[in-house]
Amino acid sequence: GNSHVPVVNTTTFDRFQDNFAVDGSLNPASTGRIDQNRLKGSSTPAPGTILGDTLNARGNGGNAEVRLVFKGRPGPFVDTGTLATYTARWTWDATLNGQYGTDTNPVTFPNWYSARMDTAQQGDTPSTGIWMSTFHEADPGFQGTDTTLDPNDPNRLANDILPDHLFTPGSRIDYFIASRYMPPDPRNPGGNLWGIASCMSITMMIATG
Repeated sequence: GNSHVPVVNTTTFDRFQDNFAVDGSLNPASTGRIDQNRLKGSSTPAPGTILGDTLNARGNGGNAEVRLVFKGRPGPFVDTGTLATYTARWTWDATLNGQYGTDTNPVTFPNWYSARMDTAQQGDTPSTGIWMSTFHEADPGFQGTDTTLDPNDPNRLANDILPDHLFTPGSRIDYFIASRYMPPDPRNPGGNLWGIASCMSITMMIATG
């Protein structure tokens, strides 16, 4: 490893999973959830069990900034107004477009965006060394408090970086985790060194009956 960047990774269970529309229908405009692979409440699916709501990243260092970096291809029936509202909250980085490729439009989805991830919590207790895919309080996209509801949908929280009930069948999101020691940490002079976890993707699918 590189001593100038924190070691951060995700397990199979921490990552987002492919998903279907919540209502289980064949409607291409029906939206889905963005959940992780971890089942909560039991080791096997059963009444009362749920999937974890956010991606988790795990690391070894304090004073670390951890970011979810992503680009997406929206399904044909995604609500463009709601998508634009979220796009305005994400941080766009032109250098990522040059490194990883994008479409020909430099200002609209799908381009590479990022957002700083918050410390994960179990109940109301912070989990040191674990981050989740919600906006950090220091990120420009953060709104209200950790429990603020999305004004467009009272069934989701306002600070999920990739929200539930937005993406429709045909959507695809590529993503990876980036991390660095925060300036002025002497382990990262200038603050410009980042560690990168492997690129992953999720797809929103349509039920086939």
